[in-house]
Amino acid sequence: MTSAIVRLASLYGRYGYRRVAALLRAEGWHVNHKRVERIWRREGLKVPTKQPKRGRLWLNDGSCIRLRPFWQNHVWANDFVQARTHDGRAFRMLTVIDEFTRECLAIEVARRLISDDVLHVLTDLFVRHGPPDHIRSDNGSGLENSCGQLDCAYDMALYWNASAPTTLAFLTFPKPISMKRVPQRGP
Repeated sequence: MTSAIVRLASLYGRYGYRRVAALLRAEGWHVNHKRVERIWRREGLKVPTKQPKRGRLWLNDGSCIRLRPFWQNHVWANDFVQARTHDGRAFRMLTVIDEFTRECLAIEVARRLISDDVLHVLTDLFVRHGPPDHIRSDNGSGLENSCGQLDCAYDMALYWNASAPTTLAFLTFPKPISMKRVPQRGP
């Protein structure tokens, strides 16, 4: 019986001892699930943990569909990362990656990064690599200037690539209050 349990566990890797007990009963074994559990533990069998699901490519309100990159310079993504030094002082990093090649195109490190720094980094990248088809960014405070939303990068991309303009995709996240579950009333 032990060899049959090990055989079924290796054949059906995601099945636990209860499902293996059902398979044994279907094969004609007269077995209790508790006995299968004892043998299962004695043999050191375990069900591997499930891999986490990949994130959705859109939000519930359909506001932003995430583009899948298909070639180099198709989609660039930029974001800010904040960390602290050993003495507790904060610094920020602006990272820009090409999503197709997963190449880090730029990392700008400073104690304080503002929207002009983003423009300078993007300008340098446009000169070096040419403008991408799409730039993905969250709507963070580092991309806001005194006029509001950072539209200068879009204007720069139009200037560099007038024949096929770059589009900006700002990721929007639902507010925690909008995700609150509303209890439904029963009849």
